[in-house]
Amino acid sequence: MESVPEILSETEQSILNISVVSITTFPPDNNSSEEPAGIETSLIKKAVPLVTLISLCHQLIISVLLGENWVPYSNLFSIFGFLIISAATLQQSIRILLVFGHTRNIFLYELSSFIIIYSTLFWFGIEDIIAFSQIRVGLEALLTLTLFVYVVVKFTGIINLGRILYAAVPLIIGCGISAMLAQEALNVFENDFFNLLFVCSVFYTSLALILATLSFSIFRKTVEWSYINQIIINMFSSGKTFLIRHFNK
Repeated sequence: MESVPEILSETEQSILNISVVSITTFPPDNNSSEEPAGIETSLIKKAVPLVTLISLCHQLIISVLLGENWVPYSNLFSIFGFLIISAATLQQSIRILLVFGHTRNIFLYELSSFIIIYSTLFWFGIEDIIAFSQIRVGLEALLTLTLFVYVVVKFTGIINLGRILYAAVPLIIGCGISAMLAQEALNVFENDFFNLLFVCSVFYTSLALILATLSFSIFRKTVEWSYINQIIINMFSSGKTFLIRHFNK
């Protein structure tokens, strides 16, 4: 018999999987003679809601963690938060390159990105810290996205890139709507800590409900979202099984 922590653990994992929309291995296109690399973009899709939330309530986060004196600098935290997506994208690109043994390409990317980013920053200077941060983060995002597109198209085919972009649409819609709803809850409480907890709850609850709704209505016939449907069904089945066992004691 499963214990309550085990049931809760399964439920939490199911909710997390709903929110990140995992994409597993896709077959290569007909023009590719190589075996496909597994494309597990769950890390990227965990990063997107997190970065959205940071951009939405960066002042609350800084106020709770560092104090009110640091709130004027919270914009920097919001800007550098986008590096989370860049890091997740780069990690996935490197993973695919390692699968195919193209470690030389990793070295070339690291070298070229270092030269491009820091030569550009040296050219513009660092008088304006906000502009400096935006250029730094923007270049990193552009370079990692370019590498990701190149790696996916070269090793798994352009069709798989289209599938990834298509599967990302519900997440983008969900994050946008959830951010608008959470924005209305920014100043419900006077205490910043409770405000932050409430905003996070509204955002992630809304995101889970929106993704579940889109999954069962518009996207349920796709391969990617059929997997999400099964996760949702398993989540509720676990809860139902727990309740039946609990009340039958």
